[in-house]
Amino acid sequence: MSPPDALIDGNRVGELRRLAGLSQRALARLLGVAPMTMRRIEEGGGHGDLTLRFVARLAEVLGVDLAALLPPAQTVDPAPDDAAVEAALADLGRYTPVEELTRALGWSLERTNAALEMLEERLSTSGMILKRKRFEYLLGPRRSALTDEQHANLQRVAINRWGLHLGTARVLRDALDGAIDGEWERNAPAWKTLTLGALLKHGLVRIERQRAVVQEDVRYSIEISQLMASKAKTKPPRRAALSSSDA
Repeated sequence: MSPPDALIDGNRVGELRRLAGLSQRALARLLGVAPMTMRRIEEGGGHGDLTLRFVARLAEVLGVDLAALLPPAQTVDPAPDDAAVEAALADLGRYTPVEELTRALGWSLERTNAALEMLEERLSTSGMILKRKRFEYLLGPRRSALTDEQHANLQRVAINRWGLHLGTARVLRDALDGAIDGEWERNAPAWKTLTLGALLKHGLVRIERQRAVVQEDVRYSIEISQLMASKAKTKPPRRAALSSSDA
Protein backbone atom coordinates (compact mmCIF):
# COMPACT_ATOMS: atom_id res chain seq x y z
CA MET A 1 0.00 0.00 0.00
CA SER A 2 1.25 3.48 -0.87
CA PRO A 3 2.07 5.87 1.99
CA PRO A 4 -0.66 8.48 2.73
CA ASP A 5 1.47 11.25 1.18
CA ALA A 6 2.44 9.31 -1.95
CA LEU A 7 1.85 11.23 -5.16
CA ILE A 8 1.76 8.09 -7.30
CA ASP A 9 1.40 4.35 -6.70
CA GLY A 10 4.97 3.01 -6.61
CA ASN A 11 3.86 -0.62 -6.85
CA ARG A 12 1.83 0.18 -9.94
CA VAL A 13 4.81 1.95 -11.53
CA GLY A 14 6.93 -1.17 -10.96
CA GLU A 15 4.28 -3.44 -12.48
CA LEU A 16 3.91 -1.26 -15.57
CA ARG A 17 7.69 -0.99 -15.96
CA ARG A 18 8.06 -4.76 -15.94
CA LEU A 19 5.18 -5.18 -18.39
CA ALA A 20 6.98 -2.76 -20.70
CA GLY A 21 10.12 -4.91 -20.44
CA LEU A 22 12.17 -2.13 -18.86
CA SER A 23 14.64 -2.22 -16.01
CA GLN A 24 14.74 0.59 -13.45
CA ARG A 25 17.96 1.79 -15.08
CA ALA A 26 16.43 1.77 -18.59
CA LEU A 27 13.32 3.64 -17.44
CA ALA A 28 15.45 6.15 -15.56
CA ARG A 29 17.48 6.77 -18.72
CA LEU A 30 14.32 7.46 -20.75
CA LEU A 31 13.14 9.91 -18.10
CA GLY A 32 16.51 11.57 -17.64
CA VAL A 33 16.82 10.76 -13.93
CA ALA A 34 19.17 8.65 -11.83
CA PRO A 35 18.34 4.92 -11.37
CA MET A 36 18.20 5.55 -7.61
CA THR A 37 15.35 7.97 -8.22
CA MET A 38 13.25 5.27 -9.91
CA ARG A 39 14.00 2.85 -7.10
CA ARG A 40 12.91 5.44 -4.56
CA ILE A 41 9.69 6.15 -6.50
CA GLU A 42 8.74 2.47 -6.72
CA GLU A 43 9.39 1.99 -3.01
CA GLY A 44 6.98 4.80 -2.26
CA GLY A 45 9.39 7.36 -0.83
CA GLY A 46 10.49 10.85 -1.80
CA HIS A 47 7.41 11.79 -3.79
CA GLY A 48 7.42 15.31 -2.39
CA ASP A 49 9.85 16.61 -5.01
CA LEU A 50 8.05 15.07 -8.02
CA THR A 51 6.42 17.50 -10.42
CA LEU A 52 3.18 16.92 -12.28
CA ARG A 53 5.11 17.30 -15.53
CA PHE A 54 7.42 14.45 -14.51
CA VAL A 55 4.48 12.22 -13.59
CA ALA A 56 2.81 12.99 -16.93
CA ARG A 57 6.05 12.09 -18.74
CA LEU A 58 6.33 8.86 -16.72
CA ALA A 59 2.79 7.89 -17.75
CA GLU A 60 3.61 8.67 -21.38
CA VAL A 61 6.75 6.48 -21.36
CA LEU A 62 4.83 3.61 -19.73
CA GLY A 63 1.98 4.02 -22.24
CA VAL A 64 -0.84 4.64 -19.75
CA ASP A 65 -3.08 7.50 -18.67
CA LEU A 66 -1.85 9.62 -15.79
CA ALA A 67 -4.77 8.39 -13.67
CA ALA A 68 -3.36 4.84 -13.83
CA LEU A 69 -0.37 5.96 -11.74
CA LEU A 70 -2.37 7.58 -8.94
CA PRO A 71 -2.63 5.69 -5.64
CA PRO A 72 -5.95 3.91 -5.04
CA ALA A 73 -8.57 5.84 -3.12
CA GLN A 74 -8.53 5.10 0.58
CA THR A 75 -11.95 4.01 1.84
CA VAL A 76 -13.01 4.18 5.45
CA ASP A 77 -15.39 1.47 6.59
CA PRO A 78 -18.12 2.69 8.95
CA ALA A 79 -17.69 1.78 12.59
CA PRO A 80 -20.77 0.95 14.67
CA ASP A 81 -20.75 4.36 16.40
CA ASP A 82 -20.16 6.10 13.09
CA ALA A 83 -23.14 4.34 11.49
CA ALA A 84 -25.36 4.99 14.53
CA VAL A 85 -24.69 8.74 14.44
CA GLU A 86 -25.35 8.81 10.70
CA ALA A 87 -28.66 6.99 11.12
CA ALA A 88 -29.69 9.24 14.01
CA LEU A 89 -29.01 12.47 12.10
CA ALA A 90 -30.78 11.12 9.01
CA ASP A 91 -33.78 10.19 11.17
CA LEU A 92 -33.95 13.63 12.84
CA GLY A 93 -33.52 15.59 9.60
CA ARG A 94 -32.68 18.87 11.35
CA TYR A 95 -29.78 20.64 13.04
CA THR A 96 -29.35 18.78 16.32
CA PRO A 97 -27.27 19.94 19.30
CA VAL A 98 -24.56 17.46 20.17
CA GLU A 99 -25.88 17.32 23.75
CA GLU A 100 -29.30 16.15 22.53
CA LEU A 101 -27.70 13.57 20.29
CA THR A 102 -25.58 12.35 23.19
CA ARG A 103 -28.58 11.92 25.48
CA ALA A 104 -30.65 10.20 22.80
CA LEU A 105 -27.92 7.68 22.04
CA GLY A 106 -27.08 7.14 25.70
CA TRP A 107 -23.40 7.89 25.16
CA SER A 108 -20.80 10.12 26.72
CA LEU A 109 -20.03 13.45 25.05
CA GLU A 110 -16.52 12.21 24.17
CA ARG A 111 -17.93 9.13 22.43
CA THR A 112 -20.41 11.19 20.42
CA ASN A 113 -17.74 13.68 19.32
CA ALA A 114 -15.44 10.83 18.28
CA ALA A 115 -18.24 9.26 16.23
CA LEU A 116 -18.99 12.60 14.56
CA GLU A 117 -15.33 12.95 13.59
CA MET A 118 -15.31 9.45 12.10
CA LEU A 119 -18.51 10.17 10.21
CA GLU A 120 -17.15 13.43 8.83
CA GLU A 121 -14.01 11.66 7.60
CA ARG A 122 -15.97 8.87 5.91
CA LEU A 123 -18.38 11.27 4.20
CA SER A 124 -15.51 13.32 2.75
CA THR A 125 -15.52 11.17 -0.40
CA SER A 126 -19.30 10.70 -0.65
CA GLY A 127 -22.27 12.71 -1.86
CA MET A 128 -23.25 13.57 1.70
CA ILE A 129 -21.78 16.07 4.12
CA LEU A 130 -21.91 16.62 7.87
CA LYS A 131 -23.08 20.22 8.22
CA ARG A 132 -22.09 22.07 11.37
CA LYS A 133 -23.59 25.17 12.95
CA ARG A 134 -21.74 25.93 16.17
CA PHE A 135 -22.41 22.78 18.23
CA GLU A 136 -25.31 21.51 16.11
CA TYR A 137 -25.06 18.95 13.31
CA LEU A 138 -27.14 18.06 10.26
CA LEU A 139 -26.69 15.35 7.65
CA GLY A 140 -27.23 16.77 4.19
CA PRO A 141 -26.28 16.51 0.52
CA ARG A 142 -22.91 17.73 -0.70
CA ARG A 143 -23.93 20.68 -2.87
CA SER A 144 -20.74 20.58 -4.93
CA ALA A 145 -21.57 17.05 -6.09
CA LEU A 146 -24.33 18.48 -8.31
CA THR A 147 -24.19 21.08 -11.04
CA ASP A 148 -26.38 24.16 -10.71
CA GLU A 149 -28.62 22.81 -13.48
CA GLN A 150 -28.99 19.43 -11.76
CA HIS A 151 -29.80 21.12 -8.45
CA ALA A 152 -32.45 23.33 -10.07
CA ASN A 153 -33.98 20.36 -11.88
CA LEU A 154 -34.18 18.36 -8.64
CA GLN A 155 -35.90 21.25 -6.88
CA ARG A 156 -38.43 21.46 -9.70
CA VAL A 157 -39.02 17.73 -9.55
CA ALA A 158 -39.83 18.10 -5.85
CA ILE A 159 -42.22 20.97 -6.56
CA ASN A 160 -43.88 19.06 -9.40
CA ARG A 161 -44.26 16.04 -7.14
CA TRP A 162 -45.59 17.75 -4.05
CA GLY A 163 -46.83 21.07 -5.40
CA LEU A 164 -46.44 24.56 -3.95
CA HIS A 165 -47.62 25.55 -0.51
CA LEU A 166 -50.34 28.21 -0.55
CA GLY A 167 -47.93 30.84 0.83
CA THR A 168 -45.34 30.02 -1.85
CA ALA A 169 -48.00 30.29 -4.55
CA ARG A 170 -49.01 33.74 -3.24
CA VAL A 171 -45.45 35.06 -3.42
CA LEU A 172 -45.06 33.58 -6.89
CA ARG A 173 -48.27 35.35 -7.87
CA ASP A 174 -46.81 38.65 -6.60
CA ALA A 175 -43.73 38.03 -8.74
CA LEU A 176 -45.91 37.33 -11.79
CA ASP A 177 -47.73 40.62 -11.19
CA GLY A 178 -44.40 42.47 -10.95
CA ALA A 179 -45.15 43.56 -7.40
CA ILE A 180 -41.95 42.34 -5.74
CA ASP A 181 -39.50 45.22 -5.51
CA GLY A 182 -37.56 46.98 -2.78
CA GLU A 183 -40.68 48.42 -1.19
CA TRP A 184 -42.38 45.01 -1.19
CA GLU A 185 -39.41 43.48 0.65
CA ARG A 186 -39.35 46.28 3.23
CA ASN A 187 -43.06 45.92 4.02
CA ALA A 188 -43.50 42.15 3.57
CA PRO A 189 -43.78 39.88 6.62
CA ALA A 190 -40.85 37.62 7.39
CA TRP A 191 -42.48 34.50 5.93
CA LYS A 192 -42.84 36.19 2.55
CA THR A 193 -39.20 37.25 2.35
CA LEU A 194 -38.12 33.74 3.35
CA THR A 195 -40.41 32.29 0.69
CA LEU A 196 -38.92 34.61 -1.90
CA GLY A 197 -35.49 33.32 -0.94
CA ALA A 198 -36.69 29.74 -1.49
CA LEU A 199 -38.08 30.63 -4.93
CA LEU A 200 -34.74 32.18 -5.86
CA LYS A 201 -32.89 29.10 -4.61
CA HIS A 202 -35.15 26.77 -6.60
CA GLY A 203 -34.53 28.75 -9.77
CA LEU A 204 -38.17 29.73 -10.22
CA VAL A 205 -37.48 33.45 -9.83
CA ARG A 206 -34.53 35.73 -10.58
CA ILE A 207 -33.71 39.31 -9.61
CA GLU A 208 -33.48 41.95 -12.32
CA ARG A 209 -33.01 45.63 -11.47
CA GLN A 210 -34.10 45.06 -7.85
CA ARG A 211 -37.32 43.37 -8.96
CA ALA A 212 -38.24 39.69 -8.79
CA VAL A 213 -38.96 38.22 -12.21
CA VAL A 214 -40.46 34.78 -12.81
CA GLN A 215 -38.36 32.59 -15.10
CA GLU A 216 -39.75 32.31 -18.63
CA ASP A 217 -40.38 28.56 -18.56
CA VAL A 218 -42.14 28.85 -15.20
CA ARG A 219 -44.31 31.70 -16.47
CA TYR A 220 -45.18 29.67 -19.58
CA SER A 221 -46.12 26.63 -17.48
CA ILE A 222 -48.37 28.75 -15.25
CA GLU A 223 -50.06 30.41 -18.22
CA ILE A 224 -50.73 27.03 -19.85
CA SER A 225 -52.15 25.68 -16.58
CA GLN A 226 -54.43 28.70 -16.23
CA LEU A 227 -55.60 28.36 -19.83
CA MET A 228 -56.41 24.68 -19.35
CA ALA A 229 -58.28 25.41 -16.13
CA SER A 230 -60.23 28.18 -17.83
CA LYS A 231 -61.21 25.91 -20.73
CA ALA A 232 -62.30 23.20 -18.32
CA LYS A 233 -64.64 25.66 -16.55
CA THR A 234 -66.22 27.06 -19.74
CA LYS A 235 -66.52 23.78 -21.66
CA PRO A 236 -70.22 22.83 -22.04
CA PRO A 237 -71.31 19.56 -20.52
CA ARG A 238 -71.13 16.64 -22.87
CA ARG A 239 -74.54 15.55 -24.10
CA ALA A 240 -75.36 11.89 -24.18
CA ALA A 241 -75.94 10.45 -27.63
CA LEU A 242 -79.56 9.63 -28.49
CA SER A 243 -80.36 6.04 -29.21
CA SER A 244 -82.69 5.00 -31.99
CA SER A 245 -85.41 4.22 -29.48
CA ASP A 246 -85.25 7.83 -28.13
CA ALA A 247 -85.67 9.37 -31.55
